[in-house]
Amino acid sequence: MIEPKQSDIGRKVIYRVRCNAKAEEGVITRFNEKYVFVRFGKEEQSAVTTREQLEWQDAVHRTEYRK
Repeated sequence: MIEPKQSDIGRKVIYRVRCNAKAEEGVITRFNEKYVFVRFGKEEQSAVTTREQLEWQDAVHRTEYRK
C-alpha cells in the first residue's frame, strides 16, 4: 500500500491484484482521496487503482536485494 503525495506524481509503482498475480509497472499520473491513476506501459490513458493494490517500485527492488 502506498500513500502518495503531490511530489510522487511521475513516480514508478508496482501493481498487483493478488499476491501471486503478475506484477505490472506503471507511473502515477494523478490521485485523489480514493483512487490512484496509473499509466501502464505505452497506454495513453491512466488506469484507476486503489492504494492497496500498489507498492513503490524502488521499495520492491530494495526488498529483493535483501533476500
